[in-house]
Amino acid sequence: MGGGNPASIPISEDLMSYFKIDAVTSWDAVAPKELLEFEATEARRIRLAFMTNGPTEVWASTETREILVGFGTGQFEVEFTTDSTAYVRCLADDETAIFMRGYAPSMVVPESVEENFTTIMPRERRNTEFDRMIMWTKLNEARREAQFAEAIAAIKAQAAPAAPPQPEAEQVIDTDGA
Repeated sequence: MGGGNPASIPISEDLMSYFKIDAVTSWDAVAPKELLEFEATEARRIRLAFMTNGPTEVWASTETREILVGFGTGQFEVEFTTDSTAYVRCLADDETAIFMRGYAPSMVVPESVEENFTTIMPRERRNTEFDRMIMWTKLNEARREAQFAEAIAAIKAQAAPAAPPQPEAEQVIDTDGA
């Protein structure tokens, strides 16, 4: 093969690789065998991208078990879910350079604020149209209650047993002419 004419070297797809790096500042160097902690209080997906110059194994563990979640050389991604705090360790030769990019801005899950739907915002000012509508509603309710009371009284009066007829008082006609 020697150092001949570069044009005589056949170009194959194996020599051409494309690496999508995005922001260079988003990659962090990771030492081989360094332990990374990912806190989780509920189910969480962890997605990491790795770029290495040698064979690298990625192991994830929780309090109960450890499992191989990915391996590779060059650029590769690892993704897994956990419902408790997870620990990630990259195993490689000491000469291997390992760079990692996490897709979360922080490796710590922020504490979420529980939403409260029962708190009503205080009214800033009263609307005169609203006050007028409330006044008319109260007036209509009072009228309806009065009509309802009259109707109940009329029904009770009709339903009440009729009193037995009273004998009419006899009229005394004075014939004496006085």
